[in-house]
Amino acid sequence: SLLKISAKKAKIIITTSANSKQDIIKILKIPEEKIQIIYIGIDKIFRPNHHKNDLDKIKAKYNIFNKFILHVGTLNPRKNIIQLIEAYNKLPKNILKEYQLVLAGKKSWWFAAIYTKVQELHLENRIIFTDFVEDDVLPFLMNASDLLVFPSLYEGFGIPPLEAMACGTLVIASNTSSIPEVLGDAALLFDPNNAEEMANAMYKVLTNEQLRDELRKKGFERIKIFSWEKTARETLKVYKKVYKNYRSRLK
Repeated sequence: SLLKISAKKAKIIITTSANSKQDIIKILKIPEEKIQIIYIGIDKIFRPNHHKNDLDKIKAKYNIFNKFILHVGTLNPRKNIIQLIEAYNKLPKNILKEYQLVLAGKKSWWFAAIYTKVQELHLENRIIFTDFVEDDVLPFLMNASDLLVFPSLYEGFGIPPLEAMACGTLVIASNTSSIPEVLGDAALLFDPNNAEEMANAMYKVLTNEQLRDELRKKGFERIKIFSWEKTARETLKVYKKVYKNYRSRLK
């Protein structure tokens, strides 16, 4: 394929996580020393916002009338939305009554299957689909939410959980692919194929104040690792290395 040809011709391949590096080695048969890991950054628009008016406005925009659990990402099979809905439905009735589930992301060809699941479980009044959310609106939505759930089956990096942490929002996420590497101990992790385990993680974070405080503090520490300035510096270093090697061969 064109991807394999390009990868073999490249002097250096930049990827965003150690997990992706292992995938490139395994699938494209690229030598390890040819691959450089550079983490990506978080936009500075993601920061805490405690202005009640801002948060009330964003809830009104999407017809959210309760506290809510948030998911951010395109609604496709890899994002594991049906399992998330199953897990949400397993929460105790008092939690379901108190928290809505807001699915923020562009609808894909898989949307019909997702909505069928919502109807099967009679959750039409508890689950909100926002469709695509603009970049300048997303930080307000994250700030207004009590918890971000990221149940993805596979991610090369996975930025929404970090953006949520930057807003002071609590995160639970899958224990698969690059997600544990990126989030460290700042999120509660679960098996994305186990709806019961996902529901238990949601319940723990929503009801345990001490755990919430710990995760929030760890989240603010974790995001310090990821900045676009650092990404740019490390990328420039790679470019200079390639250029230097190129120049040396011309002499």
